[in-house]
Amino acid sequence: MASQQSEGNYGNKLRTKLADYCHIRQQRYAAANVLLISWKDDDTNSATEIKQLQTLFQDSFNYTACAYQIPSTDSQASLNFQIASFLHTFGGPDNLLVIYYGGHGGPRTGWSKSPCTWAAKIEAEGPSLDWSLIQPSLLNAGCDIAIILDCCYAGQAARSISAQTIELLAATDKDQWTPNSSSSWQTFTEALMKEMGKMLERDEVVTLRGLAKHLSTTGAGLYRQPFYISLGGDHLAGPIKLAKLRNSKDPHARFREVSPAVSLQLRLSLFEPLNFETASSLIRWMTRDSPTSIEDIQFADQALTEANETGQLFNQLLDVQSQTDGQVLSYLSKQGRAEGLALLSHLRSAMSSSTSSTLLTDVEAMQIIETVKQRSQDLVVFIEDSLPRLNTNSLQALDAGELFNQDLRNRINMRLTLIAEDMPDKQTGIAFDATDPPRTGQRFRTGSKDGKRVLVEYFYYDETSSNSETSILRQVRRISALHAEAKSRSFHSMQGVGFLRESLYGLRYGIVYQVPEEIRGRLFSSLSDLISKVNTVPLEIRMRTAYALCEALLNLHSIGWYHKAIKSENVLFFGQNSEMGSEGSFSAKGEDFERIKHPENLRALLLGGILDKTAHAAGTQFASAIRFCLEKRQWSDLEEWQVQKMMRQRVLEPLGACCS
Repeated sequence: MASQQSEGNYGNKLRTKLADYCHIRQQRYAAANVLLISWKDDDTNSATEIKQLQTLFQDSFNYTACAYQIPSTDSQASLNFQIASFLHTFGGPDNLLVIYYGGHGGPRTGWSKSPCTWAAKIEAEGPSLDWSLIQPSLLNAGCDIAIILDCCYAGQAARSISAQTIELLAATDKDQWTPNSSSSWQTFTEALMKEMGKMLERDEVVTLRGLAKHLSTTGAGLYRQPFYISLGGDHLAGPIKLAKLRNSKDPHARFREVSPAVSLQLRLSLFEPLNFETASSLIRWMTRDSPTSIEDIQFADQALTEANETGQLFNQLLDVQSQTDGQVLSYLSKQGRAEGLALLSHLRSAMSSSTSSTLLTDVEAMQIIETVKQRSQDLVVFIEDSLPRLNTNSLQALDAGELFNQDLRNRINMRLTLIAEDMPDKQTGIAFDATDPPRTGQRFRTGSKDGKRVLVEYFYYDETSSNSETSILRQVRRISALHAEAKSRSFHSMQGVGFLRESLYGLRYGIVYQVPEEIRGRLFSSLSDLISKVNTVPLEIRMRTAYALCEALLNLHSIGWYHKAIKSENVLFFGQNSEMGSEGSFSAKGEDFERIKHPENLRALLLGGILDKTAHAAGTQFASAIRFCLEKRQWSDLEEWQVQKMMRQRVLEPLGACCS
């Protein structure tokens, strides 16, 4: 029994890893960061081109791109430190790094005898450095790296061989010069940006090999033919692909659907039961080591097993009872039981279809499997929405079982945390950034903990208030413990790693969050700050924001946490700069606010002409979702699962359709 349970746990781990890797497989990387290198005091006049290239990476690819200018003094050590910091901060097995250099290259008389020298000026007396001493540090980065060099003799960098995938695209071979911005010829960077834009629009993906092929044609207008080489990596892993990053947790992120016409059904047999070693190797084999021609891998037969386990879990929920005044009562009401039983009936009907015939085509079999998975998910959502009605013993009983659904297990643990009597005192120490000093009234502060980037959100309190510090500390502990629990992306919340207390700049507690890898290094701002800086907010961003807020609230409510401070100050945006809109000012007349200050006046105003304008601009689905939120109804007469179902169907799904 223990062996079967252990094997089931490893099977669950495989399913979870495959699900998490799905969006990475289709776009190849979880995050991509670009370092654009040039000289601070050069004579190439390339600043405009580099700025344009930075904009291309940011706007067209959604990559984080930063420019670095090599100083004229202590150039070698400065660039070496910058490269090391770049690798340490943004490297990782599922990440892509792009390193670009625009400037002079050697060898040349009077420069270092190194085969790969970079210089700020064409004259021999100018500052220079030896790139061949820095490039070897890239070999142990543990991630794919694309190197693009726009300099003379750029092919000299094709020296080292690496275990991971490193590709080099050079403006010219190792014995040739190439024009710079001062020349009458088109520069390599200028042609590079044009071709990248064409390939991205045409193919939705850019490869360095493809760039080299197109840039080598006469139509590219280059004086020198570019040079491409792969410096290592497993040839089965495929080339580096530059594609627009889409965040899987955003509702507008739509990845390609798997086409049934090119699907294969494979059965995998093992010599021995799953253990840690075999599960780890299988995960690697089915994720990063899988060929690039594979778009998705799913457990087909496992869907039936999971559906059966979902049905058993619901039956277990039906048996959960409480005892009040000598009476034994079910935690599910009569309506709740009827709803759950109906969902269970739909699931069993779908499962029976999967076994009713053995003469199914591949397409028919996949359609049935997808129906089973959807019916199973519908029942899981109902179980999740019913969790707030369960007590500690019932939740622990469910958690002790063989839960295949990791998200459901996480929600159970979050619910247990919320209703626990004692909370852990997880105060933590932070190494704050020197560029972000403490100050009075500070809301956020950045730093690091155990080598990882963190963000601290402060809450202030008054020791003379009616709420004692003891009760405030208890609440801070509870919030901190809740954020520390594992949760899905749909919560739109960063992972908590503890809290701290400070008094030097006001009595305040700080909740500490670990900054996700995909947004490290990005600027952040509260929604309230962004509103004060923009004239207009694009309609698409407003829809995405509404969807994300609604989805986060629904998930918090599903575990019984009812957020009472949803306001613009508590919503953070992460982006290259500001994704909200153009810089400007936001103003409104005071009497306008006075007129709608009362909630009923605001409700009437929004239900009036504003909704008609919203429907005209954003569509009737968006307007109907707003109307449903504003209309009066007796929410107290509804059970938790009913409210969740109504909000999901009448608000979240229409908003999601608008975002698509």
